[in-house]
Amino acid sequence: ALEDLNNNIIRFIGDSNKRISEDYLRILRFFRFQAIYGNKMLEIDSSALAACQEHKNKLATLSKERITSELHKLLLSDNPVRTMRKMIDTGVLNQIIKNCKISSFVSYIDAEKKYKIKINWLGRLLSLHGKNIEEILTFSRQELKMIKYIKRSMEENASVFEFSYYNGTEYGIIYLLLQNGRKKIALSKKLINNVSSIMTKKFPVTAKDLMPKLKGKKLGDELKRLETQWIKSDFTLSKNQLLS
Repeated sequence: ALEDLNNNIIRFIGDSNKRISEDYLRILRFFRFQAIYGNKMLEIDSSALAACQEHKNKLATLSKERITSELHKLLLSDNPVRTMRKMIDTGVLNQIIKNCKISSFVSYIDAEKKYKIKINWLGRLLSLHGKNIEEILTFSRQELKMIKYIKRSMEENASVFEFSYYNGTEYGIIYLLLQNGRKKIALSKKLINNVSSIMTKKFPVTAKDLMPKLKGKKLGDELKRLETQWIKSDFTLSKNQLLS
């Protein structure tokens, strides 16, 4: 209706159950439209929510590509927290992704807003700590590689500086926010600035500094060992200290 359009009210046209039965992707589309266009001052339409909850098990019939496309757009919306809460309350989100945690998601979004961090859908997705995202969604090769690397680094509680040095500042900030959500790191503007400036750091030792004493594989191994030592010092060790 025109009135709904003017008031940013999202609902199904006619019977909610019938519309959903025509295409179960409409469940996810309803939440996506809610996140992007929905009136934040009004309650989400209860009959639409009930219908989404009623048919949620049918989401299993949808392709990975269609599910990923809708979630991707939803997670890129300006502030999807209220919508994601409803998706968890109705059981819709956990029908797709197992064991989602809204508290860590809220913490991640709050940090994004507070520090004006660029939205990254993968970071937001990982902040839900879902168990089976690699099986249920489709990712590019680069995204899959990053998901595995982030998960492993979080398990090992790797240094945010080390992670950022090898993976770039955008993913370094994502890792920082995820660790903050797990209460492993306390966020601050200074820490974010330090991570953001990591790519300007230059390893002070070169191959020439170790030659001719070392060469070939031994030279490569020693350079790697010294670089790791330098990273673990948060880039504070000088050339002289590393070589002494």
